[in-house]
Amino acid sequence: MKGKHPGPEEVKERGPFHLFDRMMEGLALCEIICDGDGHPNDFRYLLVNERFEQIIGKKRKDVIGRTAQELFPGIEPMWIENYARVAITEQSARFEGYLAPLQRYFEVNAHCPQKGQFVAIFLDITDRKTMMDCLCASEERFRLLVENSSDLVCELDGEGRYRYASPNYVSILGYEPGELIGTSAFDLMHPDNVPEGMEKFALPSATLTFRYRHKDGSW
Repeated sequence: MKGKHPGPEEVKERGPFHLFDRMMEGLALCEIICDGDGHPNDFRYLLVNERFEQIIGKKRKDVIGRTAQELFPGIEPMWIENYARVAITEQSARFEGYLAPLQRYFEVNAHCPQKGQFVAIFLDITDRKTMMDCLCASEERFRLLVENSSDLVCELDGEGRYRYASPNYVSILGYEPGELIGTSAFDLMHPDNVPEGMEKFALPSATLTFRYRHKDGSW
């Protein structure tokens, strides 16, 4: 049994745009709307794909023909400004933004198919942003713990050179943390302790008691 082919009117209505329904990203073709003075103040949806429907939770029949202000009351001006810039200058743009009405973050690639219009291809990156925010918060807490510790805390590279030194190096050993970066920890270690220090440095975990040279030359 042969499959049913779309009729001329259906092909005309759907056109090649239906291929974009297979995309994992949301896609929308829009036109910029300007006020009486010619300043962009909104945009209207002309076509959207299925992923767009899934992201915003609305069917395309309820989207096409409507404006961003109608669909997303209180939409941030940044969206209109960025899209207008693409549609007017005909220069593509890539940016990230937060859409408050949906409480989601998006990564957007916008292009201009013809002056006054733009195609937006966007990916929901909310989970990624949330993860990065949590990581940054965790790193900030760790930084505060290290910088307020009474111990000397450092990070060395594979050759034993300083990549990081905590602020209290200056109060304990007289060295500003910045002047240690790139220098070898073994250069400051007492010669009698260097062989054991280098041996234990290669281990995943080790305890070592050693003498360190103060900036004034004392041990």
